[in-house]
Formats: sequence, structure tokens, C-alpha cells
Amino acid sequence: MRPVPDLHFSPLAPDEAPPAHLDHVRRDGGDGRHRVAPVAGEGGRLLRGLLALAVLIFMGKAGLWLADPATLPVREVAIEAPLRQLTEAELQETLEGVVSGGFLRVDVDEIQRRLLANPWVARVTVQRAWPLKLLVTVVEQEAYARWGAEALLNPQGEIFRPRPATFPAGLPVLSGPEGTEDEVLRRYRLLRDELKQIDQRVAALDWDRRGGWSFRVVAGPRVVLGRQAFEERLRRLFVGYRARLAGEWGRIEVVDLRYGNGLAVQSRGGVTETEAPPAG
Repeated sequence: MRPVPDLHFSPLAPDEAPPAHLDHVRRDGGDGRHRVAPVAGEGGRLLRGLLALAVLIFMGKAGLWLADPATLPVREVAIEAPLRQLTEAELQETLEGVVSGGFLRVDVDEIQRRLLANPWVARVTVQRAWPLKLLVTVVEQEAYARWGAEALLNPQGEIFRPRPATFPAGLPVLSGPEGTEDEVLRRYRLLRDELKQIDQRVAALDWDRRGGWSFRVVAGPRVVLGRQAFEERLRRLFVGYRARLAGEWGRIEVVDLRYGNGLAVQSRGGVTETEAPPAG
């Protein structure tokens, strides 16, 4: 064991009081030695209070410094998006006045809200990237079909409403009562795939308020299927097309399949040929 070094104090006589400036010295056991008692009075509490106050002042000034837009300003906004309908200039214009407050204080939620207000924007993520850069990733809506005259459907059956002047050309036109987008889209996909058998494409599909289905083919007639037996009546169309309608297809205005075993054909000249009574 290492010896503890001696502590040397000047001893006082047994009946001699310590000086006033040593009133914190405690006499121990009458052995002539004195030990210093710890100071735990007003001075210690004052020191701790001053330290706490200094920390608070520092934190307050640091907060004000970071809140100053001139502190760590955003130097670059990088937009990542495979743009088809939107333009980079349009997105930059949307962000003007929003990218402020400094790198650490910029309002990321507000940037997302501004961009999502554009109907062509489906999703947005905003990330801070050091040094002093914002990385904005934009995912555009995909126009899968028109919904009526003033809206579009994406592949998930969700409606979005950009300006009609921005609608892509050549989209099929789907329509139906409110809330039927998913079912109309499902029937469209079925119809699109089935019409490949006769090398035809869907231009429009409608589900009316009475539950009746009809569609129009590209550069061809309107086909009325009615409320019942959608797929069975579609197969009957294919049989009639192969048997006799293919040669007259360009002159036909309407093919009506609301019949038990046949169909009615209305030519562009107004002549109607009926092969069976209507079934509804």
C-alpha cells in the first residue's frame, strides 16, 4: 500500500480558538490536527445558479442565431423527377418564397403542401442534404384514362383534376356514377383485353345511372350491352363480327346486344336490322 502523504497544519493550543478566517476548520480528537470542512453555503448555490443562467443565455442566443435566415441559408434546391406533364420552371416557381428560414429552419411541410396543390403531383418528399441543400423528389400522376369531360383517372382508379388543356391526347374516356371508378376501370381492362381478339380498341366506356353498359370502339360503332350478361353478350359480338359485321364495320353506327339470342345493327344511313327481340 502506498503511504498517504502527511498533511501539515500549524497546531493551535488546546484552548485557543481558531482565527475568524478559519471558522470552517474543525478540530478533530484533540490530537492537534485540524481538517477543513467542505463549504456548502450560499457561495456554492450562487455559483450553480450563475452557471445555469449562463447556459440558458447561450441556448437562447444560439436559437436566435439559427432562426436567422441569414444563418446557414439554403444554397441549392435539387428537384428529382422524371417530368412528363410538369416542368422544372413550374416547380421552381411554386417553391419561390417557401424556401426560407435557413437550412435548419426551412418549413419542409409547407414545401410539400405547395407542391401537392398541383393536381399533376402525386407524391413529394423533401430532405435536407449537407451542405445547405434541399433534395425534393416529385412523383407525377399517371393519366390512365379520362373520367368524363373534366377529370382523369390514374391506374389505381383515383380521380385527379388538372386543367383539361393539359390532358394527354388519345386516352380512353370512361364514365359512370360517382363512386364507381374502380368497377368501371375493371370493366375497361376486361373489355380492352377481349377486344384484342378482333383487333379493336376501346375509345369510350359508359356505365349509366340505370346500370346499363355501352362502349365505343376507335373509328367504329357504339356497342350497347345493357344491364345483364356483360361477358356473354361480348362473346356474342365476336361471333357476329366474324360472321358478317367485319365487312360492314365502317358503315355501322350502333350494335345493340340487348337481345336473348341475337343483335340489332343500325347503319350510318339509319337502317336497322334486328335478329331477335330485346331482352333488356
